[in-house]
Amino acid sequence: MASHGILYAQKGKVHLIERAELPERIDEHEGGIWLLCQQLTCKMEKEGVEGCAKAVANMFGSNAERAKDLAYRLYTIAERKHWSQEAYAYNEELATRPLNFNLTDEQLKEYNSIMDPTG
Repeated sequence: MASHGILYAQKGKVHLIERAELPERIDEHEGGIWLLCQQLTCKMEKEGVEGCAKAVANMFGSNAERAKDLAYRLYTIAERKHWSQEAYAYNEELATRPLNFNLTDEQLKEYNSIMDPTG
């Protein structure tokens, strides 16, 4: 995990790297589902539905779905432990995930303008 850049392990201290510190570039062939889940959640926080949709547009196979499943599990844990900020981040990604796969760029822009008329 340390070689993938998602774990800090030095001098007897071990912890997962914060989501904001992870690489922004998403490798569509990434085998690490935890990393992919965190990157997609971060992408949703920073760029909204459109950014997340573009990130998963070229992903075929089960990695994107496995990342979605993990996001749901992490949301459930965060909600149970009353980690509201974490729960919100995962829930936001999950709530819009069907849109990420099915809308064209034009439809995403229209959706975003409806959801955030000030943006």
